[in-house]
Amino acid sequence: MKFKYCALLLILTLLSCFKSQEQQMLDREKAQEMMKEADLLFSRSKYNEALDLYLKTSKLDYEEPLLIYKIAFCYDKGPKDYQKAAKYYEKALKSLNVQNNLKYMAAAYFNLGVIAGKMDEQDQKLSYFSTAFSLLQKMETIGRLDAEDYFRIGYIYWDKKEYTPAQKYFLTSIRLFKKTNPTHFYHAGAYYNIGLIYWVKEDYNTTLWYWKRALKLEPDNEFYKEWIKKAAKFRNASST
Repeated sequence: MKFKYCALLLILTLLSCFKSQEQQMLDREKAQEMMKEADLLFSRSKYNEALDLYLKTSKLDYEEPLLIYKIAFCYDKGPKDYQKAAKYYEKALKSLNVQNNLKYMAAAYFNLGVIAGKMDEQDQKLSYFSTAFSLLQKMETIGRLDAEDYFRIGYIYWDKKEYTPAQKYFLTSIRLFKKTNPTHFYHAGAYYNIGLIYWVKEDYNTTLWYWKRALKLEPDNEFYKEWIKKAAKFRNASST
């Protein structure tokens, strides 16, 4: 009787394991489908919609190194929940591999620096930017920079008020974005930041030239519209 009971228990355990494995396969297939759909939304800058799918995918224990990074990025650029974005960027950095994910590690540290700056955490910002800059320099040495990376280096130089190298890297990013991804928000951002360099120099004509090109890339950007109005007022005031 004891033997029969043990045998039955063993069979039930095995069936449970098989069922678990089958469920895992179904979950993985479902996760892969949602990931593809989310990535498509992500590529179209529909970050709120992509975020919902990425979060659902993460609940299925889907092992994808970039999933956590993409969740962080969506929180950052979609609902602009910077605390959650920072939390997921930090989590992503624990799973990203330096050898295989150097670009995304640099991007995560850079984005953490931008968030720290928005939250007025200057020491944290400088620390994150320093790490991002080191990783980006390593990528530049081995010839792996793309348009986004050139923008990030330019931004870090700009933040340090080193405007000559900042403008150089921004212009390189613009040239590459025109060829590869002209609708990327960093493309408009590069024009805007170069405009800021001339704003500091009180060269409002050149400022307007760059900011109008940023607005041309993002016609609905109210932020750019407001700064163009300010630059126009300063230009008119300085010419009278």
